[in-house]
Amino acid sequence: MVGPVGCQWKALFPLLLDTGMRLGKRSRSSAGGSGRSPGFVVIPDSKNSSARHVAISDRAYAGLLDLTDREPADSKVFRFSSWVAENAWRNEICITAQCPDLRIHDLRHEALSRMSARGTDLKTLMRQSGHKTVAVLMRYLNPTPAEQRSRLFPEDAIVEAKA
Repeated sequence: MVGPVGCQWKALFPLLLDTGMRLGKRSRSSAGGSGRSPGFVVIPDSKNSSARHVAISDRAYAGLLDLTDREPADSKVFRFSSWVAENAWRNEICITAQCPDLRIHDLRHEALSRMSARGTDLKTLMRQSGHKTVAVLMRYLNPTPAEQRSRLFPEDAIVEAKA
């Protein structure tokens, strides 16, 4: 994907994959209104009606800075609608990647599962994702079989590493 939409996806993809954010929240934000500070994005109007701080990776922060550098505070960070993003995802990105069934929202599941695999506690995951209940958060955490085994039998992983 080339052009302005491609440049925006270059910033949007790591933002979604690294943070577990929803597409809609990012596609409507403005350059000055997202409350960015190094390491965080403040979402003033989250889905559950309360503001929240979302920790972001250095690469996601750098992508945001690239898009908003020298932009007026009221300009949109991502200049395409959620519909345009979904269409580009389905008709260009997934075809190129040969992953026709991958949805943008799957990036949220992947991000939260990766955070969980790194040992992030439930309270921190809930804060990051904006979920109010553990039950809803659990829908997003999908450990791989290898992660499942290593968590249940960590002493076997030590023996396997020596073999």
